[in-house]
Amino acid sequence: MKDLMMTGWCGVGFAMMASRTVPIMYRYAQKHGMDLAVENLAGPKPPSWEKVGALIAGLEEFDRVLWVDCDVVIADDEVNLFDEMGDGVQAMVEHSTDCGVVPNCGVWAVTRDMVGVLQKIDSSDHHLNHPWWEQAAMLEQMGYEITGSPTARLVAPTPLHDRTTFLSPRWNHHPMDANRPADARFYHATTYDDRLAFVHAMANAVEAKK
Repeated sequence: MKDLMMTGWCGVGFAMMASRTVPIMYRYAQKHGMDLAVENLAGPKPPSWEKVGALIAGLEEFDRVLWVDCDVVIADDEVNLFDEMGDGVQAMVEHSTDCGVVPNCGVWAVTRDMVGVLQKIDSSDHHLNHPWWEQAAMLEQMGYEITGSPTARLVAPTPLHDRTTFLSPRWNHHPMDANRPADARFYHATTYDDRLAFVHAMANAVEAKK
């Protein structure tokens, strides 16, 4: 298997977070035999949407791609996320929050079997400016009902949902998740009031262990 780890961002604030998270991602990729690609998400669509096209391009060369948002700090690099995918065509964590039980594309592993789904999403402008962007479009493909609140509710699971591996919350710590673990492997700065401060604190803790 040829595996790729991918991240990206647009804007100074995210670049400042990436300056701390990407070196840690690089060590993780090296440790588990992955290449690492860093993407510029500036484009005609909102930046979060641009990662869909990046994933499609990555899957032209690699069998599996692991997307990790640039505001994610890897605190525990011992386990290869791909080893936990099983037979799934994609893998992600689902969070239990006030928005419902919501799969999160901030840490998102995909295989070549996902290319058709990704192309369908990429060619659509449905949910282009929804607060969850491409995640809202992906959830609809899985059988969720999406509202602008935003909330999500699984109403009619699709074959894609059935072929999705739902990972332990340790792979994408979310501060609002009712099931958030105390010992996460990946810490996501989403929804923190000061995301940069959180990233710096977590990255400092990781580096202090090296």
